[in-house]
Formats: sequence, structure tokens, C-alpha cells
Amino acid sequence: AFFSAYQQALRNAKVGGAPITNAATGAVSKFKMRPDEALRIMNIEKTALTKQLLDERYKTMFAMNDPAKGGSFYIQSKIYRSREVLEHEVLGIT
Repeated sequence: AFFSAYQQALRNAKVGGAPITNAATGAVSKFKMRPDEALRIMNIEKTALTKQLLDERYKTMFAMNDPAKGGSFYIQSKIYRSREVLEHEVLGIT
């Protein structure tokens, strides 16, 4: 799942990001990540999501994508935003 999320992130980077639709208004936003996308990026099932698992995945994936070690700043950004969305919108951590 991580590999497919990584491939999707690379495709999105090439085309300028993945627009999403707000169901209530039908408006398109390029700047808000949906929780389902965040779960795919972090390779976590919603039913298995815990703060501890999220922190472990974040540390591992963020380090793996360090630009100083040949990784991608774009992917690091997606990982960071994924953690942010999951903490705030799914786990309710502020």
C-alpha cells in the first residue's frame, strides 16, 4: 500500500496536486487532504489507527524520505500533512 501511495503522490506532483471536492458545496480545493488519503499514505487501516502507531509510521516514513539521504521533500510533506490530518480529524488531537 505504501508503494502505491508513493506512486500516486509522484503522479500528483507531476500534475500539480490532486484536487478534492467538498461534498457539501461541490467546491474543489487543492490544499486539503482527506482522511482516507492520509490513511493510504501512512499505510494504516482506520480501524487500527492509534496515536502510537501513527507516531511510529510517521518517524519511519519521514526518515526514509529525508532529502539529505536521497529522499523526496514532496513525499515528506505528504507524510507530515497525513499525520496532521489523522491527528486532528480522526483521532481528535488538537
